[in-house]
Amino acid sequence: MTSHREWLINFNNSTKTKIRFADNRTIPAEGVGDVLIKGKKGNQALITGVLYVPDMKTNLLSMGQLLEKGFIMHLENNIME
Repeated sequence: MTSHREWLINFNNSTKTKIRFADNRTIPAEGVGDVLIKGKKGNQALITGVLYVPDMKTNLLSMGQLLEKGFIMHLENNIME
């Protein structure tokens, strides 16, 4: 989830839903798209199905969903590669 509409490619604003947080607050998602991530070494990865949530204060990335899609991650000293 991200509030950065400019990051989203292949954006579809007809997909609307509500996001419910652990404290039962809800905020609207105004669409869905893909985000192209560029690594330090020039490699790229496309993360699909990213929700556009204008009221999000920070980005939310599910490592579990990335693993399901075949991404490989290495986390060390608070840095994910």
